[in-house]
Amino acid sequence: MPSSTTPSTASVSSMESLDFENEAEHTAFRNTKLLVQELVNTEKRYVDDLRAVVEGYKDKIEADPTSPKVLKSNVSIIFGNLEEIYNFHNKIFLSELEKSMESCSVGSVFCNNIGNFDMYAGYCKNKPHSENLLSNLSDTKYLAACQRELNHILDLSSYLLKPVQRIMKYHLILEKLLKYTPDRSEKRKTELQEALKIMEQVPRYANDAIHLMGLEGYHGNFDILGQLLLQENFLVYINGQKKPTPGRFSASRTRSCSASPFP
Repeated sequence: MPSSTTPSTASVSSMESLDFENEAEHTAFRNTKLLVQELVNTEKRYVDDLRAVVEGYKDKIEADPTSPKVLKSNVSIIFGNLEEIYNFHNKIFLSELEKSMESCSVGSVFCNNIGNFDMYAGYCKNKPHSENLLSNLSDTKYLAACQRELNHILDLSSYLLKPVQRIMKYHLILEKLLKYTPDRSEKRKTELQEALKIMEQVPRYANDAIHLMGLEGYHGNFDILGQLLLQENFLVYINGQKKPTPGRFSASRTRSCSASPFP
């Protein structure tokens, strides 16, 4: 019976027979394999964390007739579109990353799923509402019981922060992968460059969505104005006041502009 080998060892050792131009390229390829393995391993843990929140908190609150009304009636606010994010990573993204391990073509996985990452903007936009609701709960015994059943050290609020943290980390791994990819691997390098561009934009779009929520005095639909192009802090002088009021300016693709003082 052949001896078993761990995935990481197999992935790294399988390249020994490949033809490298020099030792530096050999080392870079080994580092690439290890980074891809790290990406897949952390993705598995991320999916497990999302599953725990969906099944151990959200589903239980909805199904349990004894769950507090304040939780049951505010599930959509507390969890936002977390279940949608979980389904994407669990059913699509993780499996595609695993399939890309041998060829290290992870860049194409990100590029092929560019539209799915848009859901993070919606999650981040809802996050302040979720935090506000949880921080103002007068009774947290039910959530504490769920936490004990899951054997979690961290509370629900900490787990709800994980999608925000995860979406901020992808570009760091992609930067390292791009660094170790030789110029002669033109297709793989182009895919990584495009993937890096995408995963640098996603957190920015999510941040823009949060800032748009703080604008006051505009009663239309921001979504129909197009992609946010610019946002910046500024000072406003009202009725000749000596001290200016800090505020924020934004401009969308349709050239619609709006401004609002900070509260």
